[in-house]
Amino acid sequence: MKNFLLIAITAVLLQALIGCQKEELLYSCDKETNEWVKNNLAEIQQMNRSDMLPLSGEQQRGCFRAFTPEQRYGVWIDKLIQVRNIGLNSKELKHIDLLLATMKVDWFDEQTREDADRFAEIDQFLKEWVDNAYNLLGWSRDEVGSIVASLYEVERKDNTIVLRVIDVITMADHGGGGGSGGYTFDCNCYIYDDWCFNNKKCKNDVGCNKSNWGCGSFWSNGCNGLCGATVIVKPA
Repeated sequence: MKNFLLIAITAVLLQALIGCQKEELLYSCDKETNEWVKNNLAEIQQMNRSDMLPLSGEQQRGCFRAFTPEQRYGVWIDKLIQVRNIGLNSKELKHIDLLLATMKVDWFDEQTREDADRFAEIDQFLKEWVDNAYNLLGWSRDEVGSIVASLYEVERKDNTIVLRVIDVITMADHGGGGGSGGYTFDCNCYIYDDWCFNNKKCKNDVGCNKSNWGCGSFWSNGCNGLCGATVIVKPA
């Protein structure tokens, strides 16, 4: 009986994990978004970041997966240039400029994922950059995330870097949750490079479909989890 249950559970998990690929949903596990990308592929592969701003987070990720490496690189360079223009001080500008000077097209190329040395080099640089953003600049996790994990515009309010939220954005688009019981939905975060907003944490969830690109720093990783509320346990 135990073996039967184990096999049944394993089958359900596998179905959840590969369901997206079986249905050939290349750009999004949301069928409507996937069809929209497929039907507009030629136009999408001419897009820049300004074209993406009116779109929902799920549509943006679908576009990003359809982009060429040069497009992916271009939209993030444009985002960093926008960050430069929100009234940063000289120390902060220097930190953003380091990122602008170091980021290369190959960060967004499938072949880089297969080059263990190059991938490790990029990963180490980003870890150091983020650590310095925390320790040297005093930026919060959400401030750094608004720069490296969202293509939407940022602004400075009360000396804090925040996303310039527009009506189309939902909390799910920015790691505030996602999906409804009984429905198939995309994972929206990467558990090893977690940028869930608003004190939420990326957790494994077999109910969401994994996908390539669209999560982690500069969306250069796949999505393999869902953002959920962080439980804070108070001492007795």
